[in-house]
Amino acid sequence: MNEEVVVEIKERINFFLKAFGIAGEVVVKKSDGVLVANIITGRPEILIGRNGQTLFAIQHLVRAMLAEGIEEEHLTVDVEGYRERHNERVKMNAREAALKVMANGKPYHLPPMTSYERRLVHMALTDFADLEAVSEGDGLARHIVIKPK
Repeated sequence: MNEEVVVEIKERINFFLKAFGIAGEVVVKKSDGVLVANIITGRPEILIGRNGQTLFAIQHLVRAMLAEGIEEEHLTVDVEGYRERHNERVKMNAREAALKVMANGKPYHLPPMTSYERRLVHMALTDFADLEAVSEGDGLARHIVIKPK
């Protein structure tokens, strides 16, 4: 892990913390080939925002500010492990929906999700050989339908 890049990531995120008037610490670690900048603060709800929208915006801006020196797909900004918990919830909901489909044989429509969340659902359902998960809809309404094969 390049220490110069880590320092730059911390500086950029601290810029946003200061702008929000929030005290916090940024811890950067490498996990599965991805740099994860986790923000530790007493006010995580402000940085996360509704459904993670503020956190997503901060990540987008930090990636744009770091255009040189780091590949954008290799940096994730998180707040006190919010993303990890959210991703686990998405996978758990997908597995629960799959069990419902197996029990009643009826298709199940998951709520609209980002492309990354839809990818998590597809990965969570790899053990359900008798089911298929297909993406339907466009734009913000794009969602997954789980149904028997």
